[in-house]
Amino acid sequence: MKLISANKLAEIIDRNSDSLVNVRKIKKILNKESKYWTESIISISNLIGVNDLDVDKSYADFSKGSIVVLSNGTIVDGRHRASMILHNNKDKINAYIPVNVLASRENE
Repeated sequence: MKLISANKLAEIIDRNSDSLVNVRKIKKILNKESKYWTESIISISNLIGVNDLDVDKSYADFSKGSIVVLSNGTIVDGRHRASMILHNNKDKINAYIPVNVLASRENE
């Protein structure tokens, strides 16, 4: 399992963003969730933010890589990409998830 620090992940989000991002705030959110994150294939069926009114699947840019999802299912980065996947009737997407979530999934 390849791990990435929360701080590094926040920097990736900043680099990939088309708008101004408060990197300090994102680092705080990600570090509060978990110090380390990993990529996994997850279901989009219970993700929070994929159907928000301001989400437009036409803005999806898959060159930005995996989405970022908190343990409660909230999408931190990648709502447009998740919306496009959902629109295409697919149910899985690559995502960075907190390491503590992966551990609990493996123990089920």
